[in-house]
Order: sequence, then structure tokens, then C-alpha cells
Amino acid sequence: MSGSVTSNQDFSTGNDCRLVLIMGIIGRVELKHVIGFSASQIIKPLTVSRLNNTPLFKDIPGGWQGDFSLDRGDHTADDLASILEQMYWSGQRLPSGQIYQYISEPDSSTTTWLYDNATLNLANAGSWSQDSTVKQTIPWKSGRRRKV
Repeated sequence: MSGSVTSNQDFSTGNDCRLVLIMGIIGRVELKHVIGFSASQIIKPLTVSRLNNTPLFKDIPGGWQGDFSLDRGDHTADDLASILEQMYWSGQRLPSGQIYQYISEPDSSTTTWLYDNATLNLANAGSWSQDSTVKQTIPWKSGRRRKV
């Protein structure tokens, strides 16, 4: 039998992904214990409701959004939120960021996605209780995603 054999085990898992966050003049941000990352395309739907005919539809790309989920390992996320807040209140321009997502593919190649002009915030700084990890959430939005 000729040709290559494809395994039915080839699929992505969470540990196939590595993330790098760069925040303008702040620089590279090393988030500890990232336990989740999500990304979804924002779509602006357009509809033409024609008289006496079927409607027409078009989906316009409107950016990307998602979040980082963390088990708090240190003060990095808190510091980032504090720096951005202090910059805003002191009248400085807030930096946009770049999120690089590196995905190890089942065929051993690597796919790299760049989320440009990302904004983010610390939506959940965590709940503290005995014998539990402190969960943090950083939602983000980006103007576009491109393959690099």
C-alpha cells in the first residue's frame, strides 16, 4: 500500500499553544500560569432587505476578541493593570499590544498568529480563599489577526 498513513490521533490540545504578549512601551509581559486562552472573530453582519425578493447577507470582519485565563502565580497581571491605569490618569497615551500565538501543529510545523493593536484589562483580579488557586481573567480585543 503506497502513500502516507494518517493517524486518527492528530488533533490540537491545550498544551500545543504558546503565547507572547508585548505591550508597547511597557515591553514583553510574562504572564505566569496561563491556563486558558480564547480567541473569536468579531463579525459585523449586514443585511439588505429587498422588497419582493429574498434578503442579501454579508459578514464584515470586525476584529477579534478573547481572554487569557490565569492561576495567579505572581503580581504581573496586577502590575500591568496598575501601570495602564496610572498611564491613563496621568494623561499618557495608552499603549496597544501585540499577542503572538504559536501553535504546534500535529504535522510538527508551527503556525504563528499575530493579534495587532490589542487592548486588554484585568477584568477579574481574583477571589482569595484558603486552599484554592486565585483565578484571574484578562479579556482582550484586537483589530485583526494575521498569519506571520
